Amino acid sequence: SVNWLSSQGSSKQVLAGQIRTHSSAAFSSTTTKYFTTNTYVRPDIVGVWGKRLPNGTWTGMVGDLIAGKVDSIIPGLIRNHDRHLAMDLTMAVVTTQANMFIRNPKTNDISLKAYTSEFTAEIWLSAIFVNLCSILTLFLIFLSLSSTSIPNKAKLSKSLEIVLRGALQKGHSTSTPLRSYSLRLAIWVVLVFEFIVFTSYRSAMNAFLTISVRRLPVNNLQDVIDQDYGMVMWSNGILENAFESSPKMSLMAKAYEYSQTQGKTTYMNNVREGLERVLTGNNVMFEYLASMAFEPEFPCDVAIVDGFPKFNVHISLPLQKNSPLTDVFNYHIHHFLEKGTIDKIIKWNMGLSDLSGLQCREVEEQVSLGLSNTILPFALMAFIGINSNFKSGLVGALK
Repeated sequence: SVNWLSSQGSSKQVLAGQIRTHSSAAFSSTTTKYFTTNTYVRPDIVGVWGKRLPNGTWTGMVGDLIAGKVDSIIPGLIRNHDRHLAMDLTMAVVTTQANMFIRNPKTNDISLKAYTSEFTAEIWLSAIFVNLCSILTLFLIFLSLSSTSIPNKAKLSKSLEIVLRGALQKGHSTSTPLRSYSLRLAIWVVLVFEFIVFTSYRSAMNAFLTISVRRLPVNNLQDVIDQDYGMVMWSNGILENAFESSPKMSLMAKAYEYSQTQGKTTYMNNVREGLERVLTGNNVMFEYLASMAFEPEFPCDVAIVDGFPKFNVHISLPLQKNSPLTDVFNYHIHHFLEKGTIDKIIKWNMGLSDLSGLQCREVEEQVSLGLSNTILPFALMAFIGINSNFKSGLVGALK
């Protein structure tokens, strides 16, 4: 099942939400979990999802929030670990659906998965290339500081072998053609170079985890069906807008008018109660929802957040090929792709006047995250670099 959380808040508020999981048969509350998150999103609409496992833990966005790995959420996010993927078809939210989330800089996630699954082959090759360049730079620095220590006719590979062998062995000679300040200078030049290299590398990893892809995950309804997506119908979203814009005196128009005159009685905490109350007056919209929700082969899960307006109730339904929403869905997808709505929503979410600022923001975050995550490794590297054994080994190699 797919469980949904909906909340409201501004980018400067800390929100406390309550997640309730309901069984598909009786919609009874089975568990409650609290979490607190700093939300940097539109203040009126937020949608996140998660899947509760048998052991009580959560996957997806909800799991990241509870674990403290995610500090900010972009609305309409899709992050999937299996095929239980759900779509939020809310008018404003669907435009920003992408595989995007923002890591909490205070969370030092250096697990093996972060280094393997999140990186492409090109990134790994680049890292290897950078390391080889640093080794070559190490050799060239010391070779230039001790031009008379290694025969000029020696091959480059032999010279590099001498330097590396000397670095791994403790030197016993007390004399060296290098003056002490030159040796210290060389060591610190290498350390600074390595600091820059690894800071850039670590920043690249963090930037990869915060990348934003400005595209929709599907182009039409058939893509949704082929990829085994689920479908979420949210009040005030595509479904209700479709009824609102339908021709006057049509059944869809009458259904919309009826839902407006009933004081939003569909948005009840108890979904079954809410649907039963509106199953009058030829309300075809909610008749369709009810027929889908209560069929055993179409499980319907609902997530409710206490303390927020009741219209933030999601009804999660599977998608069928003969769905009456086919034309509506395809129309809005085409509209979003053609009208540049995605970029507009991103500007709104990020508080930007133009998208050029988005790149600047990403660069600033890369530098900050990279520096914070490399202080400890390079403190250790500096300690090793000034170790007497390493120093004497280099002296011995350059004798």
